[in-house]
Amino acid sequence: LGTHPIQDNRILQQVIEEHKTVVIHHAGDNAQVQASYYQHYQDAPTLIIAPLIARNQVLGTLDLALIDPTRRLDDEEMNLLEQISAQLSTALDSTRLFSQTASRAERERLVAEITTKVRASNDPGTIIETAVRELRKALNAKHAQIVFDGDEQVSQNEQPNGHSQNGD
Repeated sequence: LGTHPIQDNRILQQVIEEHKTVVIHHAGDNAQVQASYYQHYQDAPTLIIAPLIARNQVLGTLDLALIDPTRRLDDEEMNLLEQISAQLSTALDSTRLFSQTASRAERERLVAEITTKVRASNDPGTIIETAVRELRKALNAKHAQIVFDGDEQVSQNEQPNGHSQNGD
């Protein structure tokens, strides 16, 4: 696993723009390979860079460096590579979507929890103090406050012992 700097990388730009696999024979003799992220593949006789595409977006690339100088992938092997790239893209996209969904669910759970605590009182002062305290805790903030028109404010600070202190 690694990251590819896109800037000044014509090979990667081509893969991203065209959504097509790039095969570079004699990689060590190729100036684009020597001047890019792929320079560590210079010893490879053939470099293959396949896009990982999901939802018409390139998520990354699958890079293969063939070591046998006489080896060429035939149509069936290229088809296999593209199928594997497609399956990998789908798996990566599903993982990303699952992670986003889990994060969204956690946020919604937290909002519901804070809302329940805030609504537990009919006293405006208690409601405000609860909202400030819970928001500070949820966002791991050192200080939170609500400022009203005029000089009135409700705030809460975290103390060195991890407890809260109201500062009305």
